Amino acid sequence: MNVHEQNRRSLVRIFMAAGATVLTLTAIFLAARILVNTAFARELENGTPSPAAEEALTIINFPEPYVPLYNAGNAYYKLEDYDMAIDRYQRALEHHPKDGKECPIRVNLALAMVHKIDFDHLDSEKKIDKAIQQLRSARLVLTEEGCAAPEGPDGHDPEAQKLREEIDELIKQLEQMKQNQDSDGDEDEQQQQQQQQDQQQSDRSKSNREREIERRLKEQKQQSMQEQQDAQTEKERREGGQGSDGYEYGDKNW
Repeated sequence: MNVHEQNRRSLVRIFMAAGATVLTLTAIFLAARILVNTAFARELENGTPSPAAEEALTIINFPEPYVPLYNAGNAYYKLEDYDMAIDRYQRALEHHPKDGKECPIRVNLALAMVHKIDFDHLDSEKKIDKAIQQLRSARLVLTEEGCAAPEGPDGHDPEAQKLREEIDELIKQLEQMKQNQDSDGDEDEQQQQQQQQDQQQSDRSKSNREREIERRLKEQKQQSMQEQQDAQTEKERREGGQGSDGYEYGDKNW
């Protein structure tokens, strides 16, 4: 056997050993992943999910890297940590899931975005606008890859299509709520303006009444002073026309 043949056989043995090692590691990894995912599914079913194990698989889960991210997102969603769930779903989509597995991720991502909206405290136009914007972003998640149709019922994923229609209804209701608030605001403004006008009219009426009362009081005062002056003049006239003995002077015969 020549040197060339010996080298070739050595390389074959090395490749075979390396292949066996890779297969062994892959088998170990797949077994570990199956165990982790089985445990994770059980935790989800029991209502006590922990994303820690799935987070660990994101480091080594090279065959389907979106799977542990999706599972971790589900765990955070179940724990009502919607910010973390949204992050994991978005990262899962970055790995471009295939074979119809993208739509379930998009549905859960849209649901997490909707759950972040505090529908019980939409008490201002600003909050309503923010909620509508969030709903439209969730809608786009469902429609941008055709899981749901942008318009009409032709999306290729029934759950995504149904959720898009429900989101459309929510947007419609919030826009109506906003219009009602604007209408109520206009009515309140009109009422305030009317109240101001009524108050101004009342002030003017009050001012007119006060001026009329002042005028009458002044007239009464002037009349009283005139009567007093007339009385004093008459008294002086009478006193000036009498003698010391009390008899009036004049043509009276004695």
